[in-house]
Amino acid sequence: MNGNTLLFGGWRYNFYGDTWIWDGTNWTELDPASKPERRESHAMATDRAGRIILYGGYGGPVTSDTWAWS
Repeated sequence: MNGNTLLFGGWRYNFYGDTWIWDGTNWTELDPASKPERRESHAMATDRAGRIILYGGYGGPVTSDTWAWS
């Protein structure tokens, strides 16, 4: 992600499914063609290939799916 920070989802009185990127100065909302269902309590990490991996979470039902952002 070239030193950028990726933010996905969350919860504040409702589940969110939006995707944002921080470049060190500005937040920009992204609209990827394919994205996970809205959720909170998921985990995100970077793999050795430089992809962001999202796993699990809660968005009503508990999920155990895995997504990769490259």
